[in-house]
Amino acid sequence: MAIALADEEDIPLVLANDPDADRFCAAERVNGKWHIFSGNEMGIILAHHVYTRYKSHPNFNPGTFPISYLPILTSKHTSC
Repeated sequence: MAIALADEEDIPLVLANDPDADRFCAAERVNGKWHIFSGNEMGIILAHHVYTRYKSHPNFNPGTFPISYLPILTSKHTSC
């Protein structure tokens, strides 16, 4: 349903979640075809974002705030 609406409105990105927000899905239109991101792809995108923000923080100092302090969350399954 969200992808159909995105096609109608010429929107290249869809983000969706279920009513209680315990599931999330993302899709991107690339060269006219939709790519629905897997849970693994979403995980690496999130991890990249967190790590990039960590390294760009004005007080970044790996000696006083090692990367091991970053919280890492995983899931055994995802659905979209």
